[in-house]
Amino acid sequence: MNTCPGPHQQLVYNYEQAAAQISISERTLRQMIVNGELRSIGYGEGRRRRGVTHEALVAWVGAREIAEQ
Repeated sequence: MNTCPGPHQQLVYNYEQAAAQISISERTLRQMIVNGELRSIGYGEGRRRRGVTHEALVAWVGAREIAEQ
């Protein structure tokens, strides 16, 4: 897990870490990002890396649990 620089200091997972957090494959995670189901952000020096915030993962899990009910 990394910290996104700037005033918000968000916790950010790289794609591999994010996929592991919600027990899916990295390929599935990338497809979810392409489909707009999950938002990615730039982070790291020059924001050259892409990742998923902890907040976005929590929101996705919550929405999934609601949909299952």
